[in-house]
Amino acid sequence: MSPTITVAKPVSPKEEFDFLGNLAFGRKQNSLNCRVFLKQWSQPEFILIGKKVLGTAAIHSSQIAGFINDTLRDPSPKFLHALGIVNVAIARSQGVKNLSKGPRVPTEISHLIKEKQYMRNADGTPMDSVDLFKAFTGQVDLGMTSARSIPARKEKAVAKGLGKYMRLALAKLDIDYYTDMTDLKKKSKTIEKLVTNKPVSGVAIVQDLPSLAKLINQAEEDVWGIAISPNLV
Repeated sequence: MSPTITVAKPVSPKEEFDFLGNLAFGRKQNSLNCRVFLKQWSQPEFILIGKKVLGTAAIHSSQIAGFINDTLRDPSPKFLHALGIVNVAIARSQGVKNLSKGPRVPTEISHLIKEKQYMRNADGTPMDSVDLFKAFTGQVDLGMTSARSIPARKEKAVAKGLGKYMRLALAKLDIDYYTDMTDLKKKSKTIEKLVTNKPVSGVAIVQDLPSLAKLINQAEEDVWGIAISPNLV
């Protein structure tokens, strides 16, 4: 059977019920949501996490690539279910409270989820299999396509989280932010304050996001989704 292709203008379920439009909206938000999440690991790493959590090889490289590139037209229920279980297992293993009993990421590979973000619902709770299905089919709006803004009450948390993320990302590129600061400041207006844990306004962060992302060779949406969005909940 050929994969289903939905050609329609994306319509948020918050706006109105439009079966094809909602489906198109769901695909769009799912692509961004899962891409940001899955790109935190190499494919072999995430496949290993899945195998250890699920006890079987239910997640494959073609599925991961399909979700990242939005080329997996009709993901199987098995894959969505597996992804949801792994996502909650990561949250559970990171100490998130009030979750039901279930599998965790084994201690021997706990280093693979350190400092990593799990996929969240609009209310900040970890997305399970049902949540992923609803998001993919456009039954819920995760708020991921909204205009980027950082409220004043969240500025401190965002600056702290983003600063830590930038320090780690620069280190992975063998860039010493202390000795290379003069050059870094020429490319970003906020980098010095962020990596030294100084206050930065939300407006300044949003405006400087393209430059910050370029400094660490990442896409803007990835930096927003991994380092900023979790601190807005």
